[in-house]
Amino acid sequence: MRLARPSRKGHTNINTRSGWRDRRWRRFRNSDRRPPCKRVRPLAIGRLPLGAAAAGTVLLLAFSMFAFLSLALAKRCAELVSLRQRGSPAASERDYQASDLDVLRPLGIGAALAAVVVFGLFIRAPGTTLRYGYPNLLWVVALGFIYLFARLWIATVRGEMHGDPVVYLLENRGSLAMLGGIVLTTMLAHTITVD
Repeated sequence: MRLARPSRKGHTNINTRSGWRDRRWRRFRNSDRRPPCKRVRPLAIGRLPLGAAAAGTVLLLAFSMFAFLSLALAKRCAELVSLRQRGSPAASERDYQASDLDVLRPLGIGAALAAVVVFGLFIRAPGTTLRYGYPNLLWVVALGFIYLFARLWIATVRGEMHGDPVVYLLENRGSLAMLGGIVLTTMLAHTITVD
């Protein structure tokens, strides 16, 4: 292996065979410098079907699909609301315009309501009565989801939500209390048995 000699300007001469390998390695190494969310996304997407298979129902997969679609559209609508408030017609890095808000907002709200409807179908599914001691208590959870989605979309339309909708829900006291109530109610529905 030959060592690269410094050139007159102090840079390393990379015309040797080892220099070629170094350039390839640098290019490969820098190509994998993706943001952490893009590295985790395949794991998160794969986790949903595996969770649905473990639960024995596709209804939770459908619920997750509609819920995450609504969250993604809420984030996009928040960007478009801020564009509209600034008077800018289009986002510079995305192919969205402020006028797209009139289409994306109803799609996001509809996806949120579809998630709640699918959760209601999950409550009435025959397998749910086997897994939960008192499955009718899950209707309170469905009301909690309606509250969370309504709060999120009202904040989005008003321009109060900036950034990630999950972060917004976790920073908001009312939403955080509702999430705690949802977890507690789900645990109660699982453990309580009615004779």
